[in-house]
Amino acid sequence: MIASSKKPRIAVVGYGKVGGVLTRAFIKAGYPLAGVVVRHWNEELFPDGERLPVTDTITNIPAATDFVVLCVRDHQIPGLVEEIVSRGGFKPGTVVAHTAGAVSAKVLEPVRTVDALPLAWHPMQTFVGGEEPELLEGVTFGLDGDSEAVEFGMKLTADLGGMSFIVPPDNRPLYHLAAVLACNMMAGLAGMAVHLLRDAGMSEVQGMRALGTLMTRTAQNLAHRGLPESISGPHRRGDVETIKSHLDILQNYPNESVIYRLLSLELIERLDEVDNMDELIRMLEK
Repeated sequence: MIASSKKPRIAVVGYGKVGGVLTRAFIKAGYPLAGVVVRHWNEELFPDGERLPVTDTITNIPAATDFVVLCVRDHQIPGLVEEIVSRGGFKPGTVVAHTAGAVSAKVLEPVRTVDALPLAWHPMQTFVGGEEPELLEGVTFGLDGDSEAVEFGMKLTADLGGMSFIVPPDNRPLYHLAAVLACNMMAGLAGMAVHLLRDAGMSEVQGMRALGTLMTRTAQNLAHRGLPESISGPHRRGDVETIKSHLDILQNYPNESVIYRLLSLELIERLDEVDNMDELIRMLEK
């Protein structure tokens, strides 16, 4: 395992949305790059004008590598594990990690046969491409795996400005589901809201701008004030008439109606005590 005052050498496998940000973050944090595996390199992939030590295969990464992180799709991980094992691994104690949210470190178990240590190291953040390393500041990383590898992952997380959370391996799908529900489904809610705003006469561009500001503030409130303090609007007020008018309109929007009713009940439950609670619940459960 790594026991040196020098920064560990890192190899990044996959320079996509996640790998690109992590690579830039490692460089910013002062970690030397042993290699970056890119299947299809192009001249636009330069961090801060500096050429990366690029290779097109994991077998070309130098043996003197301390940390190898697989930033690839879930189904590609087993094949890369086979490549690592077939090449004989790296130096003893190298940590091999993946960034998949729903998959535990168990998928990496074969690397133990070449004296490597498995780690699941998932940043709970949304990546759309081209972001700066600051995107990782304050982000929670979900970890599981070998105890020494987890210890290393926690140190690395802290150096990137993140926070660590140990996820029991069997709970990885549940952990990932929570992230998808909060992130991807929020985009789905925005899509539904834009649809309603278009029908109210607003253009999609105007709608997304308006919703972006509103949803950003809501996310900030959730981060700083939590629940139920971040809940506002007719549900907090117990405003029967407004919610009834929403439900009347939603008769023309069956998909939105289902979501509205389910989330309204969640809000009321979170608020615990609301004026007209029983009446609201009866309306929403119809």
